[in-house]
Amino acid sequence: MRILIVDDDDIARLIIGQNIKLTQELKATVLEAENGEVGIEKIADEKPDAIFLDLNMPVMNGFEVLEILNSKANTIPVYVVTSSNLEDDQEKCNQYKFIKGYFQKPFTQVHIQQFINSINL
Repeated sequence: MRILIVDDDDIARLIIGQNIKLTQELKATVLEAENGEVGIEKIADEKPDAIFLDLNMPVMNGFEVLEILNSKANTIPVYVVTSSNLEDDQEKCNQYKFIKGYFQKPFTQVHIQQFINSINL
């Protein structure tokens, strides 16, 4: 499994990546992108099996990424990982059928278990 983490925060990418790598069931390769623009390029080049996406980023934010993916009839499952606690953000995310999870930071092993349950390992 190839998982792409799109987040402008180096520490957040590290924490998410380490939680994924520590989970023996996943046997995942972790890919990273520091903003949405790089994320879109990596999605096209690397074709990940899942995407963990932050909403609030410079250059291209998560909602812009979601719109691009939606316009391309995306089928890759996306899991939003955000510090935003705004109900409006979660409601906006609910309109995208390919979003399979919405996690509040900090990202933990509980979130990884929810992710594993959603992909039915």
